[in-house]
Amino acid sequence: MQISFNHPEKEEEFWRVTRLFIPGLEALLDGEGDTVQITSEQVESLKAELNWFASVGGPALREDIEKEQQRFPLDIFVGMTMSEALDFINSSWTPDPAIQQFLVPDSDGKWAYYIHDKGVYLEYPSSYSLQISESEKDIIYFIPSSGMPEQWNPCVMKVRIWNVPVNEQDANNPRSWYSAESIVWEGFVQNDEFPGVEFISSKPNLMQMHFHAFQYNQENQLAVDIWVFVTVDSQVSDDLDYPTMINQRFEYFQHMVDSIHMQMP
Repeated sequence: MQISFNHPEKEEEFWRVTRLFIPGLEALLDGEGDTVQITSEQVESLKAELNWFASVGGPALREDIEKEQQRFPLDIFVGMTMSEALDFINSSWTPDPAIQQFLVPDSDGKWAYYIHDKGVYLEYPSSYSLQISESEKDIIYFIPSSGMPEQWNPCVMKVRIWNVPVNEQDANNPRSWYSAESIVWEGFVQNDEFPGVEFISSKPNLMQMHFHAFQYNQENQLAVDIWVFVTVDSQVSDDLDYPTMINQRFEYFQHMVDSIHMQMP
């Protein structure tokens, strides 16, 4: 996403390629994935887009893209139906092992906790699994599975925990990536050990939002960035009650923000 914000001239092409796959994905979700075939135009467009991201991205991103292209050469999907492609991936892909889960005492099994090797404690929904990035060990993914509260809009949470010198915390704050016009809500994080800022960004006419929280522990010079990419049912409106929405539909995000503190494993 940071690359996309740094290259606005590529935005139209990025969304053009994304839209090529939406009908097929919708058919797959509707149980009709065997009626839609993957075309050479889709694959060639996706390959070009990935190659461009690899050309402008950092070493870790290039490594991830190259690894996935070796594991699943995109040309093999041309002519497959969406259902066949999904079956092929499920039969060939082995996910990284999930980390053992520890439940938060007295939470009725709703929350689990994780203590990072840098001593950062955080809580997440017990209905989520947790995986650490192979290429970037300071990044953790929290992935929804089943048994979510009915009112939630469950999305993947990406959390980065890393050392940042005091004089560099502002430069590492993702709030600086966004223009003032794209911020639809922001507030201060009232966390004694990890104060910071949380905000929601969106662009006109797009049914999506980016949730971010950037928190910093000055004593240990540790930064925590929590990022959630959210799709919504309708366009974002100016009069939306964002705090209420966060506490209801995205309670899991706010709970993690509030729970972070130092606790050596």
